[in-house]
Amino acid sequence: MPDECDTSFRFSSSSDELSPIGGYDSQSHLFIQPPLAVGDVSLTLTASTDLDDADEFIVVYLNFRVVGIAFVVGAGHCAEPPDVETMVIPAATYNRYLRDVLGGSDAFVQMYPTSRVDADECSPSHIRVSIAYLASRAEIDCNWNSIPDQCEQDCNVNGIPDDCDVSNGSSPDCNDNVVPDECEFATGSSLDCNENFVPDECDIAGGASADCQPNGVPDECEMEGLVSDCNRNDVPDDCDTLHGTSADCQSNGIPDECEVGFVFSSVSEVMSPLDTSQSHTFRVIAPPPAGGNVELEFYASADLSRTSEYVEVRINGTEVGRAFVFGAADCAVPPDTDTLVVPAAVYGAAVGEGDAVIEMIPSAGLDPGICADTSIAVTLRYPTLPIGLNCNDNAEPDDCETLGLDFDVNGTVGLHDYEFLGECLAGPGTAPLPDEAMCASACVQGFDADGDGDVDVYDAATFYRAFSP
Repeated sequence: MPDECDTSFRFSSSSDELSPIGGYDSQSHLFIQPPLAVGDVSLTLTASTDLDDADEFIVVYLNFRVVGIAFVVGAGHCAEPPDVETMVIPAATYNRYLRDVLGGSDAFVQMYPTSRVDADECSPSHIRVSIAYLASRAEIDCNWNSIPDQCEQDCNVNGIPDDCDVSNGSSPDCNDNVVPDECEFATGSSLDCNENFVPDECDIAGGASADCQPNGVPDECEMEGLVSDCNRNDVPDDCDTLHGTSADCQSNGIPDECEVGFVFSSVSEVMSPLDTSQSHTFRVIAPPPAGGNVELEFYASADLSRTSEYVEVRINGTEVGRAFVFGAADCAVPPDTDTLVVPAAVYGAAVGEGDAVIEMIPSAGLDPGICADTSIAVTLRYPTLPIGLNCNDNAEPDDCETLGLDFDVNGTVGLHDYEFLGECLAGPGTAPLPDEAMCASACVQGFDADGDGDVDVYDAATFYRAFSP
């Protein structure tokens, strides 16, 4: 038999210093799952309190049964070093009390001083309890399979067999393979890509994580640069298009809303307090590029009624404005609102291809003593930069449409189409110069009625005959 599986070993355990200890102040300590004894158990008390008279002593209980009386003779008054007394409990008695009273689990020691023991006479009074004995390894058998626990599989090296860790709930085992989940992470037999201490396969099976492909990887992990999520809805683009949550008229795996641009928004939690004691940040992970002005809408309740009381706003360290400089009130209910508009170019320069960290810094004038509760929240909102052409500003990429005089493809040659004609109209032999230069070919496709490669007054005349305002 290997040394670690020998049938006996020396076991000892001790409480912390417990205080106070006196007639109206008993103390107790729970020894968690000690092994059964094969030799007499030494229970030692170390105490400093009012113990110098014959009627000043301590009654000791083990699992609610009296096992002895300590300090009847020979103890001192507030002794330093403390008085020490050891009582011996036969192994059979100790084991019976553990098994018969608490089902073979813990050792609960209670120490009750007589009423004559005055804890207040010592500063402080205290007591410590310890147990020591020769224990049987064969009796440390949480699963009662006659194999000493220290000889069984213990992947997390906590002194408890893995199957007992699982059965008593100290280690989760979501996939029911009798291997603690934390060990599966360590060995790589299960992955935990989202670092929530649950194996990925359990996240997916339990519905905590989606796996739309399915490839066994939670979708939120694939969002971290492994797959594309152009519309930032936490669903891989190929799943959006596969399952119909996003149209893909070109069948190129890119949701149409990304090709034509969409309104991106992200909302912070409510952050408190809002005063000079601290600033707040809201991180937006990998936002899409902005195709137009970026709006930051703030909601705040605080000491904001004066022009010296405001919130300075920065994006990735770049100051983009101040909110609540004018028109706010003190302690507003509902909260005051204010919107900052940041040009797309400024926003893009600050964010680049990384995260957007919005920092809200209260001015020195915000008094923390004015309002009982203060807070701030922010919504980031802007049109994204299209990754394809959508020259007629509808919800479908131009490549999927046949453009004509009904340029916006809404079934009517109307005012919206007239506006586009105005952008495209250039004259005979002159290429169209729309606001978006890449839309010149769309102008010709839509409005060149006579097929001469330009958009001129002859084409406009054809448009007017079809026009229905």
